[in-house]
Amino acid sequence: MRQLLGIFFACLGLLCGAFPASAAVDPTFDLAGTIQKALDANPELKALESEWAMNRAQIGPAGSLDDPMLGFEVMNVPTNSWRLNELEMSGIQISLAQKFPYPGKLGAQRDLATLRSQTLEHRIQQMKREIAWSIKRIYYELYLKSHKRTILENQRAFLRQTLKTSRDRYALNQV
Repeated sequence: MRQLLGIFFACLGLLCGAFPASAAVDPTFDLAGTIQKALDANPELKALESEWAMNRAQIGPAGSLDDPMLGFEVMNVPTNSWRLNELEMSGIQISLAQKFPYPGKLGAQRDLATLRSQTLEHRIQQMKREIAWSIKRIYYELYLKSHKRTILENQRAFLRQTLKTSRDRYALNQV
């Protein structure tokens, strides 16, 4: 029985000594500030936000008409005199053209641009939540390990006291 007790305490001592001392969790740690710093420094999030700003700027032009075309043509004009009445088929032509899309197409393009912008906005919010979640998860894992370490140290002290008491009682033949 005494040998089993000795082996148990020896194994427990090795086990407790195998855990490295980790830094304790700082009680003044600002989790919200750390999350905000991570959100401000994330390059993927910045890229998505700039893409979202670009897509928001494209909503207005997506529903507008194409630019009108103004044309000026000079036909069969002699290059040595530049007179229009020298040749029979010479002339000047001015044109103005505007493309009108099928009814409802401009509204659909504007709606599509709006949906693209909203999709990017939702992706940004999702990425922010994922970043915050990962930081919180890491922080709470550190918190858990710190408290586990404290509990192990308390158990170790208790077992040392129990071992000392057992040795003292054995030495006094009170077993």
